[in-house]
Amino acid sequence: MIDLLEPERAVATQDVAWRRLFIQRNRTERFRQERDAVHLTMDSIPYGLRAEYYRRRRARLKKYFEDE
Repeated sequence: MIDLLEPERAVATQDVAWRRLFIQRNRTERFRQERDAVHLTMDSIPYGLRAEYYRRRRARLKKYFEDE
């Protein structure tokens, strides 16, 4: 009964090329935001402390990768 009152809706098929472009564009934007965040972090570290920051970062990453 209800089917007679409301016509069937047309289902639009997805455009594969548009979807691929959309995903790529969003992935690129996310990568750009992450890169900018890293640059802001590095710029906020005083020049004289960067060597110490790199040493601690390397030790932290080494420990992280050794645990895996």
